[in-house]
Amino acid sequence: MKANRRRDKKSLGRGKNVWLESEAIHAADFTRNTNHAMKTTEDAAYCTWMCLICGYVYDEAAGSPEEGIPAGTRWRDIPINWVCPECGARKDEFEMLEI
Repeated sequence: MKANRRRDKKSLGRGKNVWLESEAIHAADFTRNTNHAMKTTEDAAYCTWMCLICGYVYDEAAGSPEEGIPAGTRWRDIPINWVCPECGARKDEFEMLEI
């Protein structure tokens, strides 16, 4: 019986190391894929968003300096409590325009 227990402990130990190695490989792949996704998102073309209530257009490339939003500010980086400067509509009342 003692020999069987020893063998079981060895196989458990070996299995644990294999699991740790595979998790490390998986984590490296995830990091590499995440970094790639982040780069492509940042390099994406600027978008234009239009208020569905009044037609105000927010251009990410131009920003909205009058409202304190510098040029190059992405839509996702504008605070959730921001409202349309023309009619006061919330961000969820805007839609991305395809140009």
